[in-house]
Amino acid sequence: MKKTYLLWYKGTDRWVDRLIRLFDGGDYSHVEIAEENSDGSWTILSASKRDNHQVRIKQLTLNPDHWDIMEVTHSLPSDPLTISLGSLGKRYDTVGAILSITRLGRNRKDRIHCSALIGQVLGLQDPWRLSVRELHKEVTEKFETKMKGS
Repeated sequence: MKKTYLLWYKGTDRWVDRLIRLFDGGDYSHVEIAEENSDGSWTILSASKRDNHQVRIKQLTLNPDHWDIMEVTHSLPSDPLTISLGSLGKRYDTVGAILSITRLGRNRKDRIHCSALIGQVLGLQDPWRLSVRELHKEVTEKFETKMKGS
């Protein structure tokens, strides 16, 4: 069975990433779920504004200066990338992402933001309410995790 990782984006290359961290009060502006490939690349699932504003799976090579990599050592109900296939192509929920930072939240069936998608894949309750910081907090409290390289 492949290991599952959460990739927490800490890069500061874009003003929007700095703004998200400022308002959310956390260390990260984005999160993705991934499996590491034998060649060192990653197969990544995410809801992202950077890739056509939608849920996508793609292969990436990560810049370690921009990402903290967290292994989810807790057993998950099934393969995260497989169970999320129904979300592929959903549009990115910009308003939902903003509302998650304000703690108001919003649940739309046709759109999703990054932390809501990852919360859904992990089986968390009401994942649409989670900002990136709140998702990080819930994951570290509810799952067995370890930072890659630790």
